[in-house]
Amino acid sequence: DNHAERLELAPLTFTRPAGDLRCGILTIQEKWQKYTNGQVSLLGEEYLRKKYVPIIEDTNIVVDSRVLPTADLAKAACALQKGEGLEADGELIAACMDAGDTMKFFADRDVASISSRKQTSGISTIKNTWSS
Repeated sequence: DNHAERLELAPLTFTRPAGDLRCGILTIQEKWQKYTNGQVSLLGEEYLRKKYVPIIEDTNIVVDSRVLPTADLAKAACALQKGEGLEADGELIAACMDAGDTMKFFADRDVASISSRKQTSGISTIKNTWSS
């Protein structure tokens, strides 16, 4: 989540990344873990990274933490190859990056390494505290 989008979810996101918000019984992060059967880490503001330490591996799927996963979306995200991304309504919502590009993305949200963007639709995103 970027700074402006995070503020739309304030005050809830002052102490946690958007992916740590509960949406039903599970957090958004737990929903992604359920659909991907994998490890999911959260990227929040720099001051939150002491508690929410991002896990970086050789290949990483980076997803906008405000996006609510579905089985189809998780499958599409997991099928991405390095340098590919998923886009909905003109916004990058998921990307596959190597460790170096992931570190650069975490540092300054640079998505220059994404050379191919696949379009997707039907995405539900948490945009503010009063609706989705």
